[in-house]
Amino acid sequence: MFMKKFDNPWNTMPMYDVCTRALTSGPLRKWETTAVSCAYVQVDGKLFIMDEGVFEMLQPPPPPIDRVLVDVKFDWSWRELPSPPYQYVVSYALHPDEQTMVFSLTKHSPKRKLATFSFDIESSRWTRHGAWGLPFKGRGYFDRDLDAWVGLSGDPDTLGHLCACDALPAGDDNRQPPACKLSKEKMFCVDAAEKHTGATLVYVGDGRAMFCLVECFSVDDRQGGVWKESMPERRGHLLRVTTFTLKYDKNGDLRIAKQRQIGLCRLPEIASVYCYRLERPVAFWM
Repeated sequence: MFMKKFDNPWNTMPMYDVCTRALTSGPLRKWETTAVSCAYVQVDGKLFIMDEGVFEMLQPPPPPIDRVLVDVKFDWSWRELPSPPYQYVVSYALHPDEQTMVFSLTKHSPKRKLATFSFDIESSRWTRHGAWGLPFKGRGYFDRDLDAWVGLSGDPDTLGHLCACDALPAGDDNRQPPACKLSKEKMFCVDAAEKHTGATLVYVGDGRAMFCLVECFSVDDRQGGVWKESMPERRGHLLRVTTFTLKYDKNGDLRIAKQRQIGLCRLPEIASVYCYRLERPVAFWM
């Protein structure tokens, strides 16, 4: 399901069901959603959204009631959940029990405090785990073959690498960060002619431990031969899509396998005006 807000007198927005391939309408949120900075998690038919300290759940209508007895229509609805301790999401992941979400958050302050918390869906309770962050940036995914969360490294010194870390024990207020391994290979920032802009990792489920990387980067578009360096800089933006799997080798190192580029396209020139959106390209698996 995906949604897009638009102006209308009924305060609704279109929702597309990828299973039935049908379009319906759903309720608008009270606050404008920022797609670039939001954290989205789907659990058991419910959509959880965290956006700048606001935490909500879009819940589906209950199962149909026997229409012979009563004819009542129930709609999708937003439910506000307990606010997170800090406002801004740095990284997050769904626990393999699918009842716990883990967030590394920062507080809007001069020191930009960072801490990791978990949210129990059943009890609607936050638990603090420590003043540290998950090793990846953005969303991490649980890979059952590796028995670990996988994400893009959040350390600028290891940009382009993937990392795998142990999942936090559910319900445990462990004060230590999880053990982590970096991939031996880089997925981007390899070619010096390419300037990395942003990337998003997507897990391709359905029993296959496969990932899809959507990367935005730019190249020097100046023409002019020997006079090229004296010309004003002009960069063209491109989008690349790559699929791959991960495995541990015999030494226990994290390795990239079955890497395959499945798409490469040049973005319109206007993309250079919206570079901040290219830093976190929006991508999802249906």
